Amino acid sequence: MKKNYIIVCFFLTFLFGISFASATKIYVYPSNIKKNLGDTFTVDVKLDSVSDLYGYEFKLYWDTKLLDCVNKVSYVNGIWSKNYQWKNELNEGLGYVWISYSGLSPATSFNGNIKLATLTFKTTGSGKGNFNLYETKLATSNGNKITHDVGNGYFEVSGSYIRSRGVKTPTMADLSNFFRQFIEKIFGPNF
Repeated sequence: MKKNYIIVCFFLTFLFGISFASATKIYVYPSNIKKNLGDTFTVDVKLDSVSDLYGYEFKLYWDTKLLDCVNKVSYVNGIWSKNYQWKNELNEGLGYVWISYSGLSPATSFNGNIKLATLTFKTTGSGKGNFNLYETKLATSNGNKITHDVGNGYFEVSGSYIRSRGVKTPTMADLSNFFRQFIEKIFGPNF
């Protein structure tokens, strides 16, 4: 009887442990973006279901042929009362942001969900690309690694500069007028 009780307790612990466990996740939000050429939009890097967070680091990469990052905001002050900035770098030429912070004593560790950063992008080319999170690291107040899932993002930019900037496509009449004015400048108005 005691053996059956132990097996049932173990089974219930295992069952409820899995059903109520929530995986820590760092991810790009929104994960799927469709914009026109010349549009500006924002992307957040968020962290969900974390416990005892005392440090984090991530790199977010994008295709610089399609996007320019025009602004970056880190939200570390919402996490710890005292913190240390290890890295807060935007490299537009190579297309990445590298952000790394940790709490400083007497700050307490963070539990819950938080927005880590917001990036603002301007579309500069047509095509498809990804927001890829690399080298994501989360640590506890004891310096232990926090296992976590990573969620990357996808974007698609459509259109062309002619339509998005309102530039008129030249007609045959425009070209004829241009050449007429060009010849008049060279040879005079009575040519």
